[in-house]
Amino acid sequence: QFYILEEKICNEGYDVTKEECYSAGPAMNGIFKKNEIIETKDKKRPKGCLLSNLEKTIQYNDKRGKTNTDYNLICKKEHHTIGCYKGKNKRQGLLDEFISRGKNQYECSQACQNYKYFSYMKRLGRCSCGNT
Repeated sequence: QFYILEEKICNEGYDVTKEECYSAGPAMNGIFKKNEIIETKDKKRPKGCLLSNLEKTIQYNDKRGKTNTDYNLICKKEHHTIGCYKGKNKRQGLLDEFISRGKNQYECSQACQNYKYFSYMKRLGRCSCGNT
């Protein structure tokens, strides 16, 4: 659900909010101080949910900062694909018919109503349909 990033920003849409940081931090083996997230406004740290490398404390920085080797940024894991595939590897064997780009999962499923399977690749906005 979450992962550690050694960069200064998460990919767009995958930032961890302060509220989510309460579950993300412990998932990354972080600890709370006095059962709270340490809140900061430091331009020398990445913005978002952070795990201190030194103390293993969970922190939330509210200022857009820079990469800092003392802190790891916690981001949400990206889910790139929804649907069905013919091959073992999701990057091979996409379904037979490419429908369009820019649709969401719901629009893709609607566009593929006359097919047995559909796949929607969120990152690429790619919708495909197929019967095999």
